[in-house]
Amino acid sequence: MNKPEQLFYQSLKRATPDWFWQRLEDSITSGIPDCLCVPSGDKQRAVMIELKALPRTNVQIRKSQVAWITRYAAKGGDVWVINKCTKSGIIQCWKAPFPVVVGRVGHGKIVCDPTLIVSDLSKLQGHHLTNPVRIAV
Repeated sequence: MNKPEQLFYQSLKRATPDWFWQRLEDSITSGIPDCLCVPSGDKQRAVMIELKALPRTNVQIRKSQVAWITRYAAKGGDVWVINKCTKSGIIQCWKAPFPVVVGRVGHGKIVCDPTLIVSDLSKLQGHHLTNPVRIAV
């Protein structure tokens, strides 16, 4: 994880103290998301999360991440890409599967509206990730 992503991860952990968080640092297998999370709440389901902290809302992920996320979601796993726009502070969350256009440089651009938009981490609740409804909080 780069520095802005590390800071975002730490702020997520602080904002959700009842959740279980585990960073995944796998330099051998490419494409695996940055962390595993089990939100507190009534469903207690593990969620894989790819974190981004970009100065824009145009989010791209590597082709290997697109492949891993697509395979995992197809088997029923919960996967999210969560971006904190470092300019506005808005947090955008996409639940897989989502449409991606892969370019020539091996990156895929997410080409749909976020499933969830959060203006403040304190408003993020476990049911947002385990039972999502397209909303803005």
